[in-house]
Amino acid sequence: MGKHSLRKTIIDSKLSQIQSDFQVSSNDALTYLINYLIQGRDYSDIDEIENIDGPEDKGIDLIYLSEESSTISILQIKNSTTFSSNSVVKLKNGLKWVFETTNFKQLKNANLRNRIGEIREFISEKFPGQICIKVYFITLGDTTEISRDFNQEWSLLHKDFENTGFKEVSFKLIGASELVELLNKKIQEAKGIDADFKIDYDRNTPSVVERSCGSIKAKIFSISATELVELVSRNLDNVFNHNIRQFLGTRKKINRNILNTCSSKTTSNLFWFFNNGITMTCDSCDFDPYTSFRMKVTNLQIINGCQTSMSLLEAYEKGIHLPNTSVLVRLYITKDKSFIDNITETTNSQNSVRERDLRANNSIQIDIEQAIKKYGYLYERKVNQYSGQKINPTKIINNEKLGQSVMSVMLKQPSVARSRRNELWGVDKHDLIFARPIAELFWSYLLFLKSSEFQSQDKKIKWRDDVEMAVIKYGQFHIMRIMHFFIMGKDKVTVSKIEEKINNVNEEEFKKAYDWSVPLLTQLLHELKDKYGSSLYNFFKSSDSQFFINQVLRNVSLSEE
Repeated sequence: MGKHSLRKTIIDSKLSQIQSDFQVSSNDALTYLINYLIQGRDYSDIDEIENIDGPEDKGIDLIYLSEESSTISILQIKNSTTFSSNSVVKLKNGLKWVFETTNFKQLKNANLRNRIGEIREFISEKFPGQICIKVYFITLGDTTEISRDFNQEWSLLHKDFENTGFKEVSFKLIGASELVELLNKKIQEAKGIDADFKIDYDRNTPSVVERSCGSIKAKIFSISATELVELVSRNLDNVFNHNIRQFLGTRKKINRNILNTCSSKTTSNLFWFFNNGITMTCDSCDFDPYTSFRMKVTNLQIINGCQTSMSLLEAYEKGIHLPNTSVLVRLYITKDKSFIDNITETTNSQNSVRERDLRANNSIQIDIEQAIKKYGYLYERKVNQYSGQKINPTKIINNEKLGQSVMSVMLKQPSVARSRRNELWGVDKHDLIFARPIAELFWSYLLFLKSSEFQSQDKKIKWRDDVEMAVIKYGQFHIMRIMHFFIMGKDKVTVSKIEEKINNVNEEEFKKAYDWSVPLLTQLLHELKDKYGSSLYNFFKSSDSQFFINQVLRNVSLSEE
């Protein structure tokens, strides 16, 4: 009990900090913490439709749907110190609603109803054998003190998903102790690695190629697979912090090929020739071939080669000997962060990584980071860039939220912002969205902030009907687009006009714009309700909504407003 009590205290302290920073309830603070620890997002970066918690939530609090990784994550979060068997029964029932029940459209919980619709559509498009299901049961309790009833219900839940045809189904129990371990991992990720490893070296042949350009130095050499595996296994928590992509598993073809090559007697000695090798960075490197064949480095990171390293580690853990396998290494010795960021992008661009991550070091993103400071805000061009720093989270602009805001306001495409935010980072969209005057970017985000504030207030009142509820819960980007029109009097305005509004617009004007936009959007959805039936959320995903809003606004005169 002593260890659990101590760890519970750590979590309580963290939750108090989140409550204070974001001015939210203890339950919301726990949800924020879970969002950060499980999804790796900013604390409050939870889409409205992901948050299921509420009446008729069927024992489900959050549902994440990742098209990139083909993963559906379902979480039950209890701000309590117990693991209740009744809660497992509710979760079990909730999972049946998600994957089996046909009349889910009758559910009163709109977020759950719409999310189930999305999941069913996702499964039909993808095929179950490509999809991973992750189920989490999270409390502040002690996972070593679980009742027999709970374990029985938990086991029955597992059995329900046997032979379902999904690629992988996992169930995780998380209590205070496990939350602390996840927190510690995040802290560890922020720390550098000092390492000492042996390289393949022969005094009779050139074994290390060195090159320098100003303050940047580089060494190219080879390392045995066994030495690399030991280096990685000792520092598994943070050796890949700067690597854009985490290990994808040996089910991926390229990683399966790596595993097969290094484990084959006929090809293991040719691995060096077949593999692209790995790329490392460090602050300093001490290497003297006359005294030792070992390199001593500080703040080491593997920025490209996670798939190679982890595939070799998996082979080693399976008992596959790697004596004849060597790996090519490029080591950059520099403290120049921008250079490291550029190396990370260019060495990873040939792989299937998230375009948002690749764009983080784009010159436009870096310019925005500097320019946005004139408004008293910090720009987060990388996920959790300011995590662990004592910065007011309300003064941090998330780059994806900024992109969605610009897409909604300046490009008049709120449906794309709502449902296809990955498109923000494509070659054809990125520059169109982000390479524009900083006033346009900040104004768009300012409308996001204000609409969020007013929406939060409206969510606390009783809605007149499902249409008004859908507008308040899912229509933020569409509301922002209309607010811009109302405040400016038209869609197209000069940068100087926007700058003037940023400096002079007051709270009353924002509120008036919001109060004008919501009824307009509500009336429009009422007229189109029959087309969308019970899935009103789909209206905000459809390009129809953009078309009809544009059509309505063309016929609006604001002269009498």
